[in-house]
Amino acid sequence: MTEVLEAIKSSCAPIEIEPDAQAEFLSVYQPKFGARLRTGSWHTDRANILTAAQQHGVIANAIATLRRQKRVDAAVLLEAGGLVRKHCSEVFKEGVWCS
Repeated sequence: MTEVLEAIKSSCAPIEIEPDAQAEFLSVYQPKFGARLRTGSWHTDRANILTAAQQHGVIANAIATLRRQKRVDAAVLLEAGGLVRKHCSEVFKEGVWCS
């Protein structure tokens, strides 16, 4: 998850993500993510996962900017995640990562 979170943060720049928001993101996404990767699929799914993470960061930046926030809070980060998931099947066509 470190690489995924770094991809989100770099795509969200220059707006920073609050530490509490990062913790909330991990509590929501890490269990599902970890369960799916136990099959050893990181080497095949890495590109799609990191692309989704980049989209997550860009969307979080856009939402925070529209709300005139100086930092991305947990609500914005989770809202961005919801949008990425909502449109996942349009981009990746791989349902396992879209739920």
